[in-house]
Amino acid sequence: MLDLPPSFSQVNPKTLELTKAYDFYNTLLKVDYNEFVSAHRDDHGNELIVYITQPEISQDPKNDIRYKEELYVVFAKNDNHIPLVFSRRPDFPEVPHLNAMPLEYPRCLCIYEEPYESLKHNWRSISFIQRIREWLSLTSRGELHQDDQPLEPFMINIEGRLILPSDYSPTKEIFLTKTNDYSGLITIVGSHSPNDLNGFLVCDLILKPQVHHIIRYAPKTLFDLNELLVNFISDVFKPWLRKNLDLLNNSNFENRIVLLLTIPKLRDEQDQNPSLERIGFLIGESLIEVCKILKLVGEAGNQLGWLPFDNFDENDLKEIRVAPLSIYTGFNPQQASVFNGIFDKPETEKKMGLIGCGALGSQLFMNLIRSGYYKWNLIDNDILLPHNLARHTLHSYDVGSSKAEALAFVSNTLLGVNDISWLQENYLTPKDVKVLDESLGEVDILLDVSASIPVARKLSHDITVKSRIVSIFLNPKGTDLVILAEPSDRSIRLSELEASYYKLVIDTERLHSHIAKDSEDVRYSSSCRDLSAIIEQDNISILAGIGSKFIKKIGGMPNSKIGIWSVQESGEIITITEDGEGFLAIKENDWNFKLSESAIKKLAKLRTQKLPKETGGILLGFVDFNDSTTYIIDTIPSPSDSREYPNAYYRGIKGIHEKLENIYNWTYGNITYIGEWHSHPVGCSLNMSDDDKTLFKWIEEHMSPLGYPPLMIILGDNADFKIHNQLI
Repeated sequence: MLDLPPSFSQVNPKTLELTKAYDFYNTLLKVDYNEFVSAHRDDHGNELIVYITQPEISQDPKNDIRYKEELYVVFAKNDNHIPLVFSRRPDFPEVPHLNAMPLEYPRCLCIYEEPYESLKHNWRSISFIQRIREWLSLTSRGELHQDDQPLEPFMINIEGRLILPSDYSPTKEIFLTKTNDYSGLITIVGSHSPNDLNGFLVCDLILKPQVHHIIRYAPKTLFDLNELLVNFISDVFKPWLRKNLDLLNNSNFENRIVLLLTIPKLRDEQDQNPSLERIGFLIGESLIEVCKILKLVGEAGNQLGWLPFDNFDENDLKEIRVAPLSIYTGFNPQQASVFNGIFDKPETEKKMGLIGCGALGSQLFMNLIRSGYYKWNLIDNDILLPHNLARHTLHSYDVGSSKAEALAFVSNTLLGVNDISWLQENYLTPKDVKVLDESLGEVDILLDVSASIPVARKLSHDITVKSRIVSIFLNPKGTDLVILAEPSDRSIRLSELEASYYKLVIDTERLHSHIAKDSEDVRYSSSCRDLSAIIEQDNISILAGIGSKFIKKIGGMPNSKIGIWSVQESGEIITITEDGEGFLAIKENDWNFKLSESAIKKLAKLRTQKLPKETGGILLGFVDFNDSTTYIIDTIPSPSDSREYPNAYYRGIKGIHEKLENIYNWTYGNITYIGEWHSHPVGCSLNMSDDDKTLFKWIEEHMSPLGYPPLMIILGDNADFKIHNQLI
């Protein structure tokens, strides 16, 4: 048996002072298959217990675990790490799940994968003893490391980290950009961009496949590494030097060498699908010193020259220090998508367009960037001003810059790509129409986060836009997120979804204050237009997250969607979603009319309910003068004071004013009175009667001063109807 650490002296177990050690001793006396041997303490108050355990061992164990194993457990006085379990056998096998220790023996068993901080609150001696026994039993059968568990790292005594650029190429030098030394580990950040600092020459090599195991004692010199990786210098390193003389000649001879080794790891000798692990070694001497020690370079006067490669003594390798490094690749789109749980690569490779790089747009955009969506065209005409920093993702050093340009730079740098382009353009009044059209025409999905009704309506009919459009905006209070998503075939356009959104607001009582403002804007400069809304950054952050999550799922949603997400003071999110509805498009006398399917059905139902009498009401909607289109979304049915007859109808006025005022306020003035409708008896024509012409003249007299086109709809059999917008 191996000796116990000499700093420990034997003590009476009943005098153990550490609670965990004393409880462990008492538990050993009560459980089967375990035998207490002795107790010890050192001058620092740490305590040690020796005992024998009897694990369950099969008749044909895969690893040399014995029927009786003598172990000792060390309990730290300050209880700052889990009690360490050591085997006293000098021939305890090298198996997976052993802790790295300064000396090869005694072997230290890795009982838990979880950090002690996570276990400490529920640590019990009985479960610890059982876990140790189970560890030995499973290890004997070769089952402790499960088939679906990742293979163990090649080396765990790491002294530093090397972060390669995301566009790493083994044919280029790596230039030092940053070093940090935290917790005894040096972190080196490299770039392919030259600078005044000494860089690194990366020797990128692939080794022969190896069955997975841990190298617990890191090599300190190139000699140690050559011993560890048999014939590494002669079989791998020297051939690389021969092959890369041009790279060596073009490098700064003061550069340091990093050995970047790719190790194919096998689960066992039969494994045909190795996993790859990268590990690095930073060579302590400069390139020129290494070449001199290896007698690869000779000096004649002030000149350096290459010498034959075979005249160095392997003992010279002991002069060349090495430090093991963990290797990291700079952040890239692939990492971003994997760490966000997105494994559908075609989804993140879609070309995205973004109009509007303000507070909501920037936060939503950066959420998607960090999720691996890396192909973008950004369009915004605005520059970043100081007050924007309250809610924008950009920083103070970006103040005065184009929002689109700064976001493109930040995101390209973050992901190590050059796929994010930008235009400082106003979509409504572009300086270069051709460039803007090309930018919009090449995207697969276009996000409109401009919070501009004119932009959304123009996009609806922009023939250069072939892609699906999703409009994302906040209500004036900044408490609600609204998403209007066209279907993948664009059969329902953004302007029609806008109309349906207003209908949803009218029909849903809890949304009646949704579009209202409850605070004055804040002035940030002296111009009359220098005003900004009061909106909490917390809400924008939450709602931007909801918006980006929606965009990630949109590939699986071919239909149109209208969604409203409301953040409550309690933090609760209330959601309302529905599919968008279709609109019937009709053109009359050079004017366009779009009637929602629900409005047509509602008019037909109201007529049917009142037959054989005529009925009617007023039409609700909005007019887009840029597009010469009237949108009809709903009706206020016949008021109670109306007169309805089989051959005549006279609309009343009771309650109409109040209802119109409410609808106007609920929709922030967007939905209002746009005309009249009434029904004709069964079997009658949809043309205007003399009474109808009189009514139409009245409509025209009242609408024309407001700039609205007159509108009257006559409804007949089988839900058929006719739109009248001028006297014939």
